[in-house]
Amino acid sequence: MNNPRLSQIDWINAGFRALVGGGVQALRVEPVARQMGTTKGSFYWHFKGPEEWHRAMLDYFEQLGFAEVVESLSALPPGAARLRALARIAVQDGREPEYGGAAAEMALRDWARFNAMAAQSLARVDARREAYVLGEMRAAGVLEPEMAANLFYAAFLGYQAQNTASGPALAGLDHMLDRLGLPAWDRP
Repeated sequence: MNNPRLSQIDWINAGFRALVGGGVQALRVEPVARQMGTTKGSFYWHFKGPEEWHRAMLDYFEQLGFAEVVESLSALPPGAARLRALARIAVQDGREPEYGGAAAEMALRDWARFNAMAAQSLARVDARREAYVLGEMRAAGVLEPEMAANLFYAAFLGYQAQNTASGPALAGLDHMLDRLGLPAWDRP
């Protein structure tokens, strides 16, 4: 039953899938091990305990939820191009299915309501995202960039909460960017 090929990232992804599928109470080693077709021994090969596993999940979320997104946008010109590309990334359906997909972040937000470590991680990601969007609004020359950045991020969170990762959600974010005065650019 034990699969020695399982890695730490396999356990992290399985944790997010469990969180999406069963909520905070599903973040337990034994049921996740059963779903993965392995034993608790595999888990303890990679982690000292559940808290270390949860910390690794949150670190992974911070990497996926901010650093990798910003890196993917870095080749684009600052301002409008990055914001419009960010809108597309924000509403992609089926993001990282092995990691829980589009619902993973909302499940993490629910976890953060009950867990200080998750709340701190989420607060760091939100602060970094908000600062990034503000910088790009300024680079785009938007009037009142603080208000614009807040509106954009609130809309992103709203679409996420409604689980509306779709064409209409993208159209809504694009329309908001148009109304905020972002110049057009060649959309992919």
